[in-house]
Amino acid sequence: MTNPKTSNPYLILFALWLMMFSASSQLIIMVPILPEIAETLGVNAFWRGMLLTAYALSLGVSALITGPASDRIGRRLILLYGTALMAVTLVLHTVAENYVLLFSMRLLAGVGGGMLTSGSVAYVGDYFPYEQRGWANGWVMSGTAFGQVAGIPIGKVLATGFGYRWPFLMFALPMALSAVLIWRYVPQPDAELDEKRLTPSRLVEKYRNVLQGSDAVNAVASYLLMFSGFGLFTSFLPSWLESTVGVSGYEIALLFAIGG
Repeated sequence: MTNPKTSNPYLILFALWLMMFSASSQLIIMVPILPEIAETLGVNAFWRGMLLTAYALSLGVSALITGPASDRIGRRLILLYGTALMAVTLVLHTVAENYVLLFSMRLLAGVGGGMLTSGSVAYVGDYFPYEQRGWANGWVMSGTAFGQVAGIPIGKVLATGFGYRWPFLMFALPMALSAVLIWRYVPQPDAELDEKRLTPSRLVEKYRNVLQGSDAVNAVASYLLMFSGFGLFTSFLPSWLESTVGVSGYEIALLFAIGG
């Protein structure tokens, strides 16, 4: 493990950027390949949509738990475990031969995604000085944006040409690379850890203290509205374009590649 005093901040940012790019891409690729999944596994629209719901709920629960856990065991371990879990789970998507197995893989991927979501921003806050946190978070979060733009066209092209399992394997590779980079080059920040035992009551207390301020409540509400709209838009637009307008998979990929 790299010493925090001798570590390269640009290499750390690249590792976190690649991690967020991979996590965002593996999520957004679900949107355009849902029709292929439904056709291959023989499920209706409801169960097809539950694959997205499973990931979202699992991610939310995981983030709520692993965020405070990282206060106790450190951000680096959370990021390392999260990237490793996500990489392995994405590979296992390729051998999920039925709906139950694929649903289980999406739940596990959500657990990993929650670890990365909570850990990445917290790591930047611990490692970088105050005057550089906005700059560093901007670079890291650009990986999320780039993944959302690139994920749909890449996923649609691969799924249309080779089957729905290939996009998951595609993004397992950069996720595995980010796990190696975190293990080798991303140190535990020199920050004080929470020594108190993390119990359910302690967890509730932490969130109650945070939500006492109006700024935190407003931020949560803003994020809820923003990502609810984004989720509804990206979940239904590709399917609607295919079924109603008659747009092909490659045309949908081109549309999202140009428009983002």
